Amino acid sequence: MLRLIRRFRGKFTLEYAGELARASARLSIAAVSDAADVGWGTIQRLVTTQGEGEARRRRALPCRVLLVDETSIGRGHKYMTVLYDGEKGHALGMLPGRSKATLTRFFRDQGPAWRRGVGVVVTDGSTPYKAAIEQYLPKAQHVLDRFHVIRWFGQSLVQLRRDLQRRPHQDRPPAWEQSLHRSRCLLLKRGDRLSEAEQERLRSLFDRYPALETGWQALQELHQVYQASNLEEAYQALDRFTALYQTGEIPQYRKTVKTILRWSDQILNYHTTGQSRQRQNRSRQRPTPKTQTHRPRPRQPPKLRQPSPPANLTMNTDQNPTPTENGEEPFFWVCWGGRAGGGLSG
Repeated sequence: MLRLIRRFRGKFTLEYAGELARASARLSIAAVSDAADVGWGTIQRLVTTQGEGEARRRRALPCRVLLVDETSIGRGHKYMTVLYDGEKGHALGMLPGRSKATLTRFFRDQGPAWRRGVGVVVTDGSTPYKAAIEQYLPKAQHVLDRFHVIRWFGQSLVQLRRDLQRRPHQDRPPAWEQSLHRSRCLLLKRGDRLSEAEQERLRSLFDRYPALETGWQALQELHQVYQASNLEEAYQALDRFTALYQTGEIPQYRKTVKTILRWSDQILNYHTTGQSRQRQNRSRQRPTPKTQTHRPRPRQPPKLRQPSPPANLTMNTDQNPTPTENGEEPFFWVCWGGRAGGGLSG
């Protein structure tokens, strides 16, 4: 890359400007500036111009699956809205703010033809994003991101564990119990991914805290909402979770129940978009073994007899001749005595 930049040094053309901008994606701006003998500010402006042109080109393409999320910069004091094309894997833009007006401005700039092509929108549990999607993408299926939903479900179990840790026992202040305190990550793990040692740790915890076992079973049923192969199995998992919640042993899941009621359509749309079924089918398919074809070997040419060295040959013993594959020394190494020096004499 640096060799190509030095090759075009002094010829500042559009092709060269694009090459500098592409080089900045792999190297730092300072390294490109030193190699090209161009100012740092010039390279920065080239990168900005190239990025804006690439963003306009990507936004002009149709998008069927739109991913929307927020991220923070500047230690969480400034938020940005990030938009991705879920099928092509391209970033469509980073917009300042995370409000409804931010997403509304983007949808207006894209135009009605582009908005009609969007079939699936994946977001987190943001109410402003939901309002903008319902207004400008009414026919698109709004799917709630699986990561955020599972994190919501896990927060209820974490709260249950904390309540058990802080609860006094037999008129005594709550004491710090090592096994319960260190079980946070273990409780959040899915049941089908537990080892035998981890299962034994959970059994010992459940024997002392029956409510913790009920909360863990409730979390597993919520995992089954996404592990289900179709929408009917997802509803069955929700029914089993409702039965566990109605026992009254896990009031910490009240917030989770409210979340499910408020976002039930977006959560269950995970099974109606067709993406989940395709993902499960790909995971269940075994790789097809490669068929071995026995091709006939080409006929090897006859081995030629190496000529014998002349009688007046002297070899330089300071050099180590490189042996061939069969361990013999090549004839030309014998004649010349190595890479440098030696040779014929006489």
